[in-house]
Amino acid sequence: MSSSLKGRKYWRSWITFAVMGVVLTGLGLCLTTEASIIRFKGEENWTWLLLGTAGLVVFNTGLSFLGDAVKYRVFYEYRLKKEKRRTPSHDDDDDLS
Repeated sequence: MSSSLKGRKYWRSWITFAVMGVVLTGLGLCLTTEASIIRFKGEENWTWLLLGTAGLVVFNTGLSFLGDAVKYRVFYEYRLKKEKRRTPSHDDDDDLS
């Protein structure tokens, strides 16, 4: 696999994981907040307990996806720097004359 294809793969993974992480983190916060509202309304314990637990699971999943997004962004940036080092600059051509 060529270097630029790997770079695109890392970029695509970064975008995918970042978007999913933000969406899941927000959804988890909404579910947890909704469970809190249900609890203070005096509903049965099992309803808010299950919803709150699901909200925390979704929230932590979102944080995990965001962590992976950061990892793929670092891989992508490293790949870009590595490609720049391989490509000779055109400013060096003046030194040959």
